[in-house]
Amino acid sequence: LFRSQVYTSSQREVCVTSVDGRTVTRMSVEAGVRTVQIPIQRIPSGVYNFTLTEKGRVVENSRIIVR
Repeated sequence: LFRSQVYTSSQREVCVTSVDGRTVTRMSVEAGVRTVQIPIQRIPSGVYNFTLTEKGRVVENSRIIVR
């Protein structure tokens, strides 16, 4: 389980992609949510990109290492 602290004043979207650009998971985040939990149990080991967008603009971008 991966958790990220976010504060949403409007609806946002979280997207996790592999380093080759393939979307692994995508989820909507409702306004007012402070923590996002992404289940990673079924994701193979590797490096992934975590992107938080709001209205189509990137708000946060980071890397996740799944072991």
